[in-house]
Amino acid sequence: MLIRKMNQLNNTKRKSLVLSYWLLLPFLFFMYLLTFATVKGSSVGSLLTNIPSLTLTFLLSCLLLIQAYLLYRLTTKETNEKLLNHFLLFSMLQQAITANLIGTVLLYLYRKSLKNEQLKNTCETAWSVQFETYTLMGLVGILSVLVVALTLIQ
Repeated sequence: MLIRKMNQLNNTKRKSLVLSYWLLLPFLFFMYLLTFATVKGSSVGSLLTNIPSLTLTFLLSCLLLIQAYLLYRLTTKETNEKLLNHFLLFSMLQQAITANLIGTVLLYLYRKSLKNEQLKNTCETAWSVQFETYTLMGLVGILSVLVVALTLIQ
């Protein structure tokens, strides 16, 4: 059903859906964290220090915010489709590795729709934008693998 609805949306709405999902998930987790801290009668910092699984989930939520920033930046700036395509493929794999299946499906459908639409590949992306994108992608990738490894060890 989700796939059928996504196929009816245009690229702008698909991008907005992915961005909304990536911003809503951390917000909901942060609200949960505040509620949990209030119920336990302790601070958020002490919860993150004492409960490793909460810390790892907090880190994954922060990574979603970085990815949302990158997607927004790559779709509002003059960037070529190759850089956006690399980012979407990377994000799709990162979401799959961290077991975020909804995010994986949303990104797959968004990337697929971009491939179906003929985009202009005429603009040259600034070196600084490419450097920032690949650096943040590397950071997100390393931290994601680290979080998954630590989760499996626990």
